[in-house]
Amino acid sequence: MVCDLVHQLLFLDERIRNNDREIRETFRTDERAETIESLPGMGPILGAEFVAIVGA
Repeated sequence: MVCDLVHQLLFLDERIRNNDREIRETFRTDERAETIESLPGMGPILGAEFVAIVGA
């Protein structure tokens, strides 16, 4: 049982890494990405969230 849980956690960790990579790559295609990331504390993940909330 513990072994199965470990495998599930490792799988989820990999999915999270892949999702974060996709978010970063997609966000950096936006023309506003460089400006948003230049703000203190704003990385690609938070920047993508900001764009999603604020909109176009």
